[in-house]
Amino acid sequence: MNRDFDLVVYGATGYSGRQAVAYLARRAAELDLRWAICGRDEAALNALADGPPARPEVLVADARDAAALARVAARTAAVASFIGPFGPLGDLLPGVCVEQGTHYADLCGEQDVIAARIARLHEPAQAAQVKLIPACGYESVPCDLAVLALDRAFEDADGSRVAQADTEVTFVFRRRSLRGGFGTSGGTFATVIRSATEVAHLTDPFGLTDGAPVAPDVRAANTADLSARRTPRGTWLAPTLPDPFLNAAMIQRTNILLKEGAQGGYAPGFVYREAMNVSATVGLRPVAPLAARRISALMRRIAAISAGRRDLGDRFALHALRFLSPGAGGGPSPETLDDVDYRLDVHARSTSGRHASATLHGRGNPGYRSSPNILAEAAIAMARDDDLPARYGVLTPASALGLAFVKRFPPAGLQLDVRA
Repeated sequence: MNRDFDLVVYGATGYSGRQAVAYLARRAAELDLRWAICGRDEAALNALADGPPARPEVLVADARDAAALARVAARTAAVASFIGPFGPLGDLLPGVCVEQGTHYADLCGEQDVIAARIARLHEPAQAAQVKLIPACGYESVPCDLAVLALDRAFEDADGSRVAQADTEVTFVFRRRSLRGGFGTSGGTFATVIRSATEVAHLTDPFGLTDGAPVAPDVRAANTADLSARRTPRGTWLAPTLPDPFLNAAMIQRTNILLKEGAQGGYAPGFVYREAMNVSATVGLRPVAPLAARRISALMRRIAAISAGRRDLGDRFALHALRFLSPGAGGGPSPETLDDVDYRLDVHARSTSGRHASATLHGRGNPGYRSSPNILAEAAIAMARDDDLPARYGVLTPASALGLAFVKRFPPAGLQLDVRA
């Protein structure tokens, strides 16, 4: 593909976009990347571009200006978009990228937006041989790729496929502990509020599978467990923060997409479940039961709100969240972004009864250090790597990037270990 740039960072002056620019400034020198940053505020973009030693080119395009976006997309092999919430702000650009034959990835976790993209853009993107990848950060790359790696390990071992995968997420706080190391950006606040109030199928783990028929027992087995519960080993589990619903829906879509290829998908009736290990995260055993129950109560209310059950307290809470939001471009203090790491422990069973596990370590704040790094590497891969799966459309990280993407984990601060 003969383009002026390998990749363009769109929404570069937002909170997560700025972290991606800082990361790419280092990677650009290592890889001789041709890159640019883009947004609507030229002065802010120029101020941002003047920081890195390998200065990116500055492009200006408003998110609602299709002609300007087309001019940008036509000049690059891939776009990494950090604008959000994607429902009201960022959903014109993917369609423009399809028209221009440009690969695209973002951090969109809004299931209604992803479902609408599938309906509107999946077939045109397939025809144009374009990859469109939502949720291409902490959600859903680590879980999605870990399950794929376990499935391939089973297949290599005895020809079986993954039948069930259970993930435990642990956040590891360092130095400042919980003091400011896990804040939230304005974009995340807005996305959580929008998802709770506008995504009717938020809790459906099969909401992104194009209406494929699902047996009632399989649907029940995959439905997120929003309870606080104690395991036989004494640890407390709770729904995963910030979104216990997205990974399951994305991984079930991966299964559907893989079934269309020669290698096939996961086992019929495949089950994916995840939870947060609250005991290991808070590090204080007496606090864990209370923390788990509070998280459970919060996620149950979000699920109820998304189902249309909203009382006066919910309306007050939503108004309070909007008031407390840091606003566009705001977020955690940058010096705290390296004060929290995360670990995913994925335990899987195959169709032959074989057991295997995978551990993924992620360095830095999952939403605001790890996610920008992962998305930046995905854009590099789409622009540069010839060994990605020949699969196009509105995809998932695993179906679009495959295990070839694991080689790009180390620069982004990820390490995946599979024990089969």
